[in-house]
Amino acid sequence: MEVSFNLCPSLQRPAMAQACILQGARVALSPSLAEHRDLVIRDGFIERLVQPGTRPPLLNGNVSTYDLSNCLVLPGLINAHDHLEFGLFPRLGRGPYPDARQWALDIYRPNESPIRGLLEVPRTTRLFWGGMRNLLSGVTTVCHHNAYEREVFEGEFPVRVLKRYGWSHSLDFSDDVVADFKKTPENAPFFIHLGEGTTEASRREIHWLDQSGLMNDKTVIIHGVALQAAEWELIRQRGARAVWCPSSNQFTLGQTLSPTLLQSGMVAALGNDSPLTAAGGLLQEIECALELGAGIHQLYAMVTQTAAQVLRLSHGEGTIKEGGVADLLVVSDWGGSPGEHLCYPTGIQIEAVFCGGRLMLAGAAATSENTDTESAGPMTRFNYGGTDYWTPLDLSQHLEATKKTLGKGFRLAGKRLELAKPI
Repeated sequence: MEVSFNLCPSLQRPAMAQACILQGARVALSPSLAEHRDLVIRDGFIERLVQPGTRPPLLNGNVSTYDLSNCLVLPGLINAHDHLEFGLFPRLGRGPYPDARQWALDIYRPNESPIRGLLEVPRTTRLFWGGMRNLLSGVTTVCHHNAYEREVFEGEFPVRVLKRYGWSHSLDFSDDVVADFKKTPENAPFFIHLGEGTTEASRREIHWLDQSGLMNDKTVIIHGVALQAAEWELIRQRGARAVWCPSSNQFTLGQTLSPTLLQSGMVAALGNDSPLTAAGGLLQEIECALELGAGIHQLYAMVTQTAAQVLRLSHGEGTIKEGGVADLLVVSDWGGSPGEHLCYPTGIQIEAVFCGGRLMLAGAAATSENTDTESAGPMTRFNYGGTDYWTPLDLSQHLEATKKTLGKGFRLAGKRLELAKPI
């Protein structure tokens, strides 16, 4: 299979080993079912799922073997909404505000701290940390709500960034929404912040969009807090889709959607928005959605298969199946279902993240003595929030560029990140 769209670097330029075997783990086959399988991965895709103990097919060339006993393999998570350039920013604002416009006008002080210092960090580095924030939440694909930056996202970037899409910021902050919509590639999604408020004016935005001919099956509504049942029915009738960012909405507006509005045929994904308003990464967004009453199966779909549908991904993202891309999240296994692990109240322990078959983040299990990781290439050890991880990415240049402006104590999604001290 030839792959030419928004793939992480390992699928375009396989790093060292082009084949690997993940063995010893339970593998998620659905939100409620996981079975022991060994995964045979070649050139970034899952070639086979085999019964444990079954001799895998002969793999030519350099092969890595990962012993993931006592682990559960989930599909790599899909984050349907982020602003990657704000990865280092803290939450800003003293809401609730009547709408996002009032929030933006209140917090935008580029000549004052902390925004002034943060904007002095090179944009490439800020985007990189936005990618790391996603990787550290088990995300392998993210939708960046801004222009696609080829030189950054197609280099050594932590996660895959959606490449084929159209977007407008919002009716308030975009020059020509109609032109933006028309520029969207055929069969690609069009993303727009809409109804991000609690006022009647915010509610009416959806009707302007519809009357302008911009509501169809490629339209993706982000937030939609002001929308009521009639507006959600209009969205369903037009075949449009939605992205829910609950913690961001609560911080900015003091309220968010009811999970029941996103059921009954509504195609919706979960997004964690930027750190300017969000509680943390995508895992914290799942936690917030659970507290608001979303169901385990609903949330599992919103960060896997349904999210892939919203982003119009077509290479098996959000699933674990033969022939699908090898985007995988490996967590410690306590015996529950895949959905229960993802929505566990005290969080999950990430052991590894593979993007296109490449080991991008490793914990203790993926670097154990029983695991052959030499062919994955040199790994950098770092500490994030008190836990040590390894990555093939070069963190040093971005750490230096960040510390030069912000000092040693900067935080990423509320946690400190630094190179680990030698053992």
